[in-house]
This record gives sequence, C-alpha cells and structure tokens, in this order.
Amino acid sequence: IAVLGVGTFALPTGILASAFSEQLKQHGFLKSWNAVADVRLFSHLNASQIATLSALLSARQVNRGDVLFRRGETADSVYFILSGEVTMDFEDGRPTLQLTDGDFFGAMALLESGVRPATAHSVGHCQLMVLAYRDFHALLQQDDALKQSIHTIIEKRLHEDESQQI
Repeated sequence: IAVLGVGTFALPTGILASAFSEQLKQHGFLKSWNAVADVRLFSHLNASQIATLSALLSARQVNRGDVLFRRGETADSVYFILSGEVTMDFEDGRPTLQLTDGDFFGAMALLESGVRPATAHSVGHCQLMVLAYRDFHALLQQDDALKQSIHTIIEKRLHEDESQQI
C-alpha cells in the first residue's frame, strides 16, 4: 500500500513537471523568435526562416562599459542589438560609430579581413544576440537578399565615415 501510495503521487508529479518544462521551452522559443523578428535586418524573413535563425543565435547580456571585442582580434561572430547601445571605436581616425536597437556589428570583419577593425564597448546594459562565424556564412549563402542588405549597410557606414572625415 505504501509503494502504491508513493506511485500515485509520483506519476502525476512527473507528468506535470514534464509539461511545465515543455511550456518553458516554448516560451523561450517564442521570446527568441520575437526578438529576432524585431531586428530590422531580418524584416524580410518569413516565419520558418526566423525560426531557423533563432535556433542558431545565442543570447548575451552585457553591462555598461563591457568590451565585446578589441581591435585586431580575430573575428568569430556577428552581434545583433536587441536593446541598448554599443560604440565602435576605430583607432585609424574614423569617428566613433554609435549603434542601437535593431543594429548589427561585427559583420565587416567576417566578410573582409577576418580581423576586427574596431573595439566595441557597451554604453549601458545591452541585450545582444550572437551568431557564430560558420552560421553567419551559411546564412548568407542561403539568402541573397540578406547578403545584399548587409553589404549595403556596411557600405553606407563606410561612406558615412569617409564623409565625416572630410
């Protein structure tokens, strides 16, 4: 009777715990999916593409003044700002680049030399999504519109830097 009594409580408890765990996973996925959908660069993606991308991204929270990477380091990922502000400090005379919600950074190094051209600092508390080098290049091979958008934004940033130096 004692074993039967323990089993009576253990079985429903296991079922409830499993269901609760599944709900937490779904909530986390939806939260991640919504965050990715809010990034301007991904506005043209459909629901299936956003879901695939959400699985590739990892969340990262940084505090005020944290250094995300330094000039000269090997590039290994691209960052997407969900909330907060990041500055890119170039040591070659270019003005500091201010990036906010919905912007991305780190792609230029992945597409060109593989070396970070600037030091990235968080201005305040930031929520970021990070996409690894391998996944970034795989994504660009699958989506020409995304690849073109990234190149256009990078060219615009470079052109703005040149016009500010003149």
